[in-house]
Amino acid sequence: MPLVEVAEFPDRILAELARGRLAADGIEAQLFDAGLAALGLGILGSVRLMVDERDRAAAAEALGR
Repeated sequence: MPLVEVAEFPDRILAELARGRLAADGIEAQLFDAGLAALGLGILGSVRLMVDERDRAAAAEALGR
């Protein structure tokens, strides 16, 4: 299944915390654009938290979105 974005964060730390929250619920997630944020290039974009399309609703609920 394709990956879909469930959240966007201004930095990698917040994105990692959210990914950990999803992992605690058994939802696998990937971070996109995290490399740019790690370099302090947040102005070029934010870190996107991506999950399998089938997990979108559960992930959004787990993150309170």
